[in-house]
Amino acid sequence: MWPILRNIYVAMVLAMASACHRDSDHVVPVQGRLTFQGQPVPNIQIYFHPIEGRGSSGQTSADGSFEMNFTRNRKGALVGTHRVVLVHSPPPETSTGEQPTLTTQELLKYLERVDPPVITITRPETDLRIALP
Repeated sequence: MWPILRNIYVAMVLAMASACHRDSDHVVPVQGRLTFQGQPVPNIQIYFHPIEGRGSSGQTSADGSFEMNFTRNRKGALVGTHRVVLVHSPPPETSTGEQPTLTTQELLKYLERVDPPVITITRPETDLRIALP
């Protein structure tokens, strides 16, 4: 019985490893800028949730620019269609009471009323624009 269980375990590990390898083969660099009503939006955590596979995340800077991270050591996002989730994320030094900027507050109210944006990544992106009305 132990050889059978060992073989099943080995097969499962190999299947999981090959799935992870397939995902990482389709990761491309993604950098861009988030704007709302034409204004850059700082301090927003961006999550890309693909239909299948591992998601990516990034953080906007003061000018709304971001770079997506697939893993801690790998930049980018999977090729494919993603739901985009945006969450206010103030930097640690201001999280003790600083209020979001007016643009950020308006964006958060807007996001409560609409479905998450959907984007498709087909190639490396150095200037992906996520422009919300």
